[in-house]
Amino acid sequence: MSTQVSVIIPNYNCLKYLETCINSIYQQNDVNFEIIIVDDGSTDGSIDYLQQLAKTNKEVRLFTQNRKGVVAARNLAITQANSEYVAFLDADDYWSKDKLAKQLAFHTEHPECVLSFTDYMHFNEKNEDIISCFDYWT
Repeated sequence: MSTQVSVIIPNYNCLKYLETCINSIYQQNDVNFEIIIVDDGSTDGSIDYLQQLAKTNKEVRLFTQNRKGVVAARNLAITQANSEYVAFLDADDYWSKDKLAKQLAFHTEHPECVLSFTDYMHFNEKNEDIISCFDYWT
């Protein structure tokens, strides 16, 4: 079965967050995906973790670049995407289990919609919720 979504993750020195980030993708309900990660010249050991991840998980494709920034990393990943839909996930973030399924359902019901954006929660280092994105941005 082909992938429905190409999940794009730019990474720069986010080793301590990567496992949670990646696991949140694998916990998605009823969605076929590929994971495209572009490491942007990390120096924290991220690349070793990501290389091992790519070796052991067929869904993961890893690309590297010398420090060009998050926009260049995302643009590189987009050129490698094989799915109808692209979803962006920052390496220090994670998703709820139903995020992609709900978003894909919305796009199926509204084929005229070419872009969607979901709410997210801001939280602190103690994992305490601060405010949702939709509450913060008027």
